[in-house]
Amino acid sequence: MLRKYVAGGAINLVHKVQLLDAEMMKRTSQNSDKVLQKYKAAIVSATRSGFLQDAALSNYLCAQYCQTNSKLESYHEMYMVKSRDQFLSWGASEVAKSLCERYPNVFSKMKSLRPRRSSSSVHSI
Repeated sequence: MLRKYVAGGAINLVHKVQLLDAEMMKRTSQNSDKVLQKYKAAIVSATRSGFLQDAALSNYLCAQYCQTNSKLESYHEMYMVKSRDQFLSWGASEVAKSLCERYPNVFSKMKSLRPRRSSSSVHSI
């Protein structure tokens, strides 16, 4: 159904279709690089369109996938930090705090809940 809307010009749904594709593909595909590319596409589309909450969710789900895949495990922390930063930028400080509490091994070396500076800021697009 979403694909129908996107085909009809609803470009604000593209990132959601990409995220759903990544989630479905992770359950069926043996090619972790292709799954990661689907997540990256969803993250980029959501960020460029200004949907920080969806970019944050996409980063979080990608981090989860990387954590469970030995080939991609080294990316887990990067995507988790991006997720937290985007939730903070969106104003969801309680969600960001929850991530810090659930993943202390990722966030214990950071001192504050302030987002880390990123070169891929929505404002620079």
